[in-house]
Amino acid sequence: MIRDVDDALLALLGRAVATARVVLDPPSPADVHVAAGPAVHLSLRSVRPADAGRSGDLWTEVRGDDGRVVGRQPPVRRFRLVYRVRGCAADVLTAHALLDEVLLVCLAHDSIPADVLTPAMAATGLGVPISVTAPAAGDEVDDVLLLEVVAPVLPPVVTTLPTPVEELRLDATQVFADAESDVDDTAPGGPRRWSRVTVRERAVRPSEPRGA
Repeated sequence: MIRDVDDALLALLGRAVATARVVLDPPSPADVHVAAGPAVHLSLRSVRPADAGRSGDLWTEVRGDDGRVVGRQPPVRRFRLVYRVRGCAADVLTAHALLDEVLLVCLAHDSIPADVLTPAMAATGLGVPISVTAPAAGDEVDDVLLLEVVAPVLPPVVTTLPTPVEELRLDATQVFADAESDVDDTAPGGPRRWSRVTVRERAVRPSEPRGA
């Protein structure tokens, strides 16, 4: 999944920033201070789960050509990846212009375009949101943008399934309790015991209407 996002960002920014190289590593002191050619440096800062309400997601059945269940597909997972982006050039104005180009790309796209997604990411059928995010407290760095990507991941299909039931027998037997038994079958946390309940109903003479 991380490699898929790396490749998508390199393709997207490489297409948008035509005046500089786009590389996937943090800049060295030589990159920052020496005119080795302008470059945009990406470095992965963090990866965290981004699943909201994951407990409500459902597994789906995968069936073969004969209609039999051959596997179960776990729900899509999502992860939040944050990249540091730094423009490096011989002068500050050029470095800032590189960051401008990256910023404009993020403003132009709410999600990474489909034509730069890897086959694995495209197979999920879901968008891959991209945005500029604020640095965490104490993590502020000059001349750096933070890009946030929320990437969907489709887990492998689970093919180890329980053996299907070949025969099912149902039997219903009515069990009568001993009328003199004092066993209470409702006692929680212990042996079930029966309790006896007596219901008395007023006798009605044949000539007396009910409810009189």
